Amino acid sequence: MFQINFENWKTAQFRFDDAPEPETPYAAFIDATSLNATDRIFLMRRAELDPHLFKGDVETIEVDEVAHLAALPGRRCVFICRRGVTAWRAAESYMRQTGDRNVAIIAFHQEGEMTSPA
Repeated sequence: MFQINFENWKTAQFRFDDAPEPETPYAAFIDATSLNATDRIFLMRRAELDPHLFKGDVETIEVDEVAHLAALPGRRCVFICRRGVTAWRAAESYMRQTGDRNVAIIAFHQEGEMTSPA
């Protein structure tokens, strides 16, 4: 990885060649076109996205409600929000609670939507 600080024109670099793989797997980041009919889709309520944008049954959920979900073997659990941060938190909580690793995250921006980087 190469980093440039344009404020003071300093550079830095480092490599990942010998970095160990994480002990706990992370949820996969996917695109909305990768959803399939067997996915369990959870739209993070604060994302304020239209559930009809996604094929399949879509449930709205808050992060603190994720702890009450049970894993369903053979079905991928997909968490969706606008930037991916809330979905990532929900996926981490779900994976920790259930041990299920068949999990994905979608950061979804509706067409024409402008979001700030904050």
